[in-house]
Amino acid sequence: MNDNLHHHSDGASESNGSDLPLVDKQGHEQGEHPHPDHPGKVQVMVDGLAKLVKKGKYLVSEFKAEVGVAPDLELDQVVEGVFQPLGDNAEIHIKGEEIFVSHVRQGGSS
Repeated sequence: MNDNLHHHSDGASESNGSDLPLVDKQGHEQGEHPHPDHPGKVQVMVDGLAKLVKKGKYLVSEFKAEVGVAPDLELDQVVEGVFQPLGDNAEIHIKGEEIFVSHVRQGGSS
């Protein structure tokens, strides 16, 4: 038996610090939770509201339109409690359970 994995009676596997991802009994990596009523979609939080979106890569500007954030607002992703600003032309990869906050753009001159 691989010493890096612990198998549970429910079929889940758990890592003890190796590079292997934690996997649930449906075979999804930890943090990747498809919505049961909407196959292929995952839940993200935007401004405190749950939104269902398809997993995958998005331009931030396209993602904002998908989740109902006005184009003139800035979008931050909250990662481990830190707000990380996302440029409209940046690419993000949605796996599920991400947290985003929109706000009025700050700084810069016209």
